[in-house]
Amino acid sequence: MQPYGDNFIPIIPTDAIEHTADHPFCWDETCYCHENEEAIAQVNEAYQEGRISADDATRIVQGKTF
Repeated sequence: MQPYGDNFIPIIPTDAIEHTADHPFCWDETCYCHENEEAIAQVNEAYQEGRISADDATRIVQGKTF
């Protein structure tokens, strides 16, 4: 008897691009991108100019999608 079904496909992480100019923050809370002062400053600037809300700024820096 096999302990697992045979219909599973293993997922192997790769070095896929998680950070782009349009999306500088990723989903991984331990990633260095969440400490990137330049990217955070850009989000803060957008908030200060009224282009995004405080909640949106928080979600962007946390790497969450809308």
